[in-house]
Amino acid sequence: MKWLQWSTADLENGLGGVEVHARCLARELSAIGVRTTLSNDPRDLKRMEFDVIHLHGSGVTPFSTHAIRVHTLHGTTFGRMAACREWLWPGGYAAELREVRGVLESNVVLSVRPGLSLFEIAKRLGKTVEVCWNGWDAGNEMGELSKSVKARLSGGGARWIFVGRGDDSMKGADRIRGALGLKPGVDLIAAPGLGFEGREDVLATGRLDSSQVRSLMAGADGLLIPSRYEGHSLVLLEALSEGLVVLATRVGGVPYLPSVRGLEILESGDARELRETMDRIQSGDAFADSRKIERRQENRKLLPKWRNVAEIALGAVERYKRKR
Repeated sequence: MKWLQWSTADLENGLGGVEVHARCLARELSAIGVRTTLSNDPRDLKRMEFDVIHLHGSGVTPFSTHAIRVHTLHGTTFGRMAACREWLWPGGYAAELREVRGVLESNVVLSVRPGLSLFEIAKRLGKTVEVCWNGWDAGNEMGELSKSVKARLSGGGARWIFVGRGDDSMKGADRIRGALGLKPGVDLIAAPGLGFEGREDVLATGRLDSSQVRSLMAGADGLLIPSRYEGHSLVLLEALSEGLVVLATRVGGVPYLPSVRGLEILESGDARELRETMDRIQSGDAFADSRKIERRQENRKLLPKWRNVAEIALGAVERYKRKR
């Protein structure tokens, strides 16, 4: 079987959740004998050799009849717009229409978590549907960090990190800025650091690749994810697999996680709740190395791996072929 994953984004080199998902899926499909290609070249969509054409999110192309069409939902734009009150964002309506079109024109619809509105619509339309989830084992390579980041990780005190765009209201970085401002005593490492410019209590890492993020997590104690909206956060899964304490709002895939260890759910996610939870965690022994090792071992038994994601995706395609 020849399987093309296509998007308007650069799936081979991009660092976003969709791109990481596509690369990890391709890696695991290849390991089980499926010939995979990643592309953002429209010419590849016209090649008749592919048995499966797989698109992601709002990266929708003209309908193709020569291959099985798979569409993965990583969230919905309307979901984000509602959570962030972005109703005056014209591009959001266009993106949602592309997502709707992708679902309507697909044979198989996958979703990184249950509960997405377009996934429920696909079910009612009789599409072949499956929750494919995200995985945590994105790789083993550990990247080199800057001297300033390594010094901060090796120093005393709680080592909290934030991974994401600090200028994106969806990620809730404004809540982190508010929590830090309530009182001194926390120094944050932010990757890449956008939105935290000029703050002495925040160390910005600059742009990191996936291997460097793994190194950052390996040396950290806790991760902050006070998001207003998520699909199913890869950073959250990777942090839990490293045994970090994770403070996250009850959005995206959080309500659907198994009984993992180290996850602290924020009900409102506002600055005061976030800071009070951070202080409570720091006052105990949750950051002890032995506790971190225990959490890592337990969580890796519970969380799906990318091989599971690939098997679910391939199984859905095979199920569609039998039904067809």
